[in-house]
Amino acid sequence: MRTISCQQALPSTTSLISEQSPSTDAVIPVFHIYGKVSDIPFRDWQDLVPITHPFLRYDFLAGIEAAAQSELEFRYVLVYQNDRPVCFAYFQLLTFEVSRTLAYSSVEKAKGGLEKIRNLFALGFKQLSKNWQAKLLIGGNVFLSSEGSHYHLDTENSKTGIQSLIQIAQELKKREKKIKGILLKDFYQTDEHPQELISEAGFHSFLAEPNMLLHLKTEWKSFEDYLAAMSSKYRQRARSAYKKSQAITSRELSMDEVEKLQPKIYELFKDVIRKNKFAVADAGPMYFTELKRALGSKLRIDAYYLEDELVAFMSTIKNSEHLEAHFLGFHPDMNRSHKIYQRILYDIVRQGIQAQLSYISFGRTALEIKSCVGAIPHDMNIYLKLSNSFFNRVAAPIMRNIRMDSWQMRHPFK
Repeated sequence: MRTISCQQALPSTTSLISEQSPSTDAVIPVFHIYGKVSDIPFRDWQDLVPITHPFLRYDFLAGIEAAAQSELEFRYVLVYQNDRPVCFAYFQLLTFEVSRTLAYSSVEKAKGGLEKIRNLFALGFKQLSKNWQAKLLIGGNVFLSSEGSHYHLDTENSKTGIQSLIQIAQELKKREKKIKGILLKDFYQTDEHPQELISEAGFHSFLAEPNMLLHLKTEWKSFEDYLAAMSSKYRQRARSAYKKSQAITSRELSMDEVEKLQPKIYELFKDVIRKNKFAVADAGPMYFTELKRALGSKLRIDAYYLEDELVAFMSTIKNSEHLEAHFLGFHPDMNRSHKIYQRILYDIVRQGIQAQLSYISFGRTALEIKSCVGAIPHDMNIYLKLSNSFFNRVAAPIMRNIRMDSWQMRHPFK
């Protein structure tokens, strides 16, 4: 553990200090950096982060750490003020292949001389990036599409937490010279989100695919209620998916079964993740076993069999308010003939309704087919700042011109 006085890195926050005693104006916030989840003061951490932020609590992060491959490192930071924990921030360190983002980027036609110069720099940057690997400090979790970088006690002002996150990240970068850039990921575009504050700190924003959320209506007491809310076209589509996959059986796996089937599960997972252009990290061969061990019944893994062969799996994480559709995998040929991916999506909806949760987070892939089950896109910003100031300026037009693959939004409900 390292304890650092942060008079410059983390200046006192007026809104937070006003909630304490008048004498706290002179209190200098300090933050404690940890490389292992087991080193974090458990009580301070868990008392600070509420259960409504499950991806910043012990069981989930312990599972991620236990499953991580050697190239993934972790930094956990607790910020104290007046001997009281006020902020927790979570970072991952990994070597990122910059070329993985190039499929998204395009350089638009220049409208003037200055824009032409910017585009020339952008094209040069793209060429250089093709073989570029960079050590990135990532605020948040590369295995999630949900907000999960930090929690601050001052929940009334989103700027307070963002400011702390930026300043902690910049201080970590100073102390670890190998870091070539900072990536702050997954912030919903809301009126309260302080995007200007992040931009002023030198970060460039860009959009990956949106997160697809399905809000579960209170009147949906069963899967049949959900189907009844659909137009006949999409209701028939759902029934057709089940009919075409009727030869496939599914069941929830126990802890022992997950351990036994881990190699096959990982193989199916790899078949799917290869198609994800913006996947920045591999979960690793022991990911599902270790996460199941850490989360227990909160993590559900279902196996899909055709006769005696495992042909697909899905995993979901149940939280207090929502169901997180986590990683899945399937045999590509089997998907074409048996509509297994559609079946999995409908099975996830069934789980969410049965658990009487508020919404389902489906993640940011296969957007059109997820909209067919009723999920709605919610844009999320990602922010990048390169350590080299020249390359950071050159990266700006690339970030501005990132374009997602086009897709058609479907509207399945009446």
